[in-house]
Amino acid sequence: MSLSVQRYQDASTFLKETRQQLELYELQHIYLLHTAFKLEKQGLRNSYCGAVWKHNKDDQEQKELIFAIVALDNDTLYPGVFFTQNEQERRIGTQMLMEDFFAAPIEANVIRGHDPSLSMVKSVWEKLALSQSPSLNISFKATEPICWTYTSPTEEELKISKAVVSIQGQGYFLREATTPEFPLLLAWTRAFLVHYGFLSNGNTPENKNKFDLPSDFDFLELTSEFQLGNVYVWCAPDGLPVSMVWKRRPVGTGCTIAYVYTPERFRGRGYAGSMVAAFTLKLLKTYKYVTLMVDAKQDVKENLYARVGYKFAGTMIRYQGFTPNTTA
Repeated sequence: MSLSVQRYQDASTFLKETRQQLELYELQHIYLLHTAFKLEKQGLRNSYCGAVWKHNKDDQEQKELIFAIVALDNDTLYPGVFFTQNEQERRIGTQMLMEDFFAAPIEANVIRGHDPSLSMVKSVWEKLALSQSPSLNISFKATEPICWTYTSPTEEELKISKAVVSIQGQGYFLREATTPEFPLLLAWTRAFLVHYGFLSNGNTPENKNKFDLPSDFDFLELTSEFQLGNVYVWCAPDGLPVSMVWKRRPVGTGCTIAYVYTPERFRGRGYAGSMVAAFTLKLLKTYKYVTLMVDAKQDVKENLYARVGYKFAGTMIRYQGFTPNTTA
């Protein structure tokens, strides 16, 4: 077995060498690929792209991808899936790649991805951190919401789903949000983020958000997606918005639905399910699949998205780094 680590100086070269294999498991790599695509446009400064390769013992130029990661400075490391079933190659490859990451001039404090690579990266990271800075004893723990990952039903399945059939002839419709609606959608965005603990609903310690996000994160997120034309609303026949949904993280052949929100006064009427169904149908005209994430506190088989026809695909976990006497 001959393994080597490649640290890339630009995201374009990283994608050129790894993209074809990463897209074989595009759903599991959606965060990694989306981040790499952004870095390709913005440059690799304050970030890291790396991969472990297995070389043919008779021809060192022939190589197979074992594992890849992308990381942002003072932010998140995204591990890919393993491209080998060999446990020794997984373990040694992870050790080698994380040692190279530790030697890079960036830091990260969050890991986000799927097992088994996620747990192996977490374990190696903690051991490396302890060996290099014994007094810190850095550890990671999962932060809520842990999410179920789902993939969309086919266009044919959606067209006969109850969520689509129920809205036919009622006059409700989906459209892109307009600039005059920005203040309303900003309030909805903040309510969504507060509900899931991404932003606090006050200044007291117990209300501090667990992700250490800036207080204007809602404004920054909405502004960015609004400019890209990714924010949509579900409207009553008179044009009044009653629910909100965003398109996020477009990659090679798929994208994500996120920020599904209905204000309390409009809930219980099936708006969110109908909106998700209609938006998914729209996106499937451009993409091969749509994915979304659901708070794991919900029933994996019985929730809004499962009823629309979305299929369970795995679990997305986010680990936050912390040291003793601090909270994650």
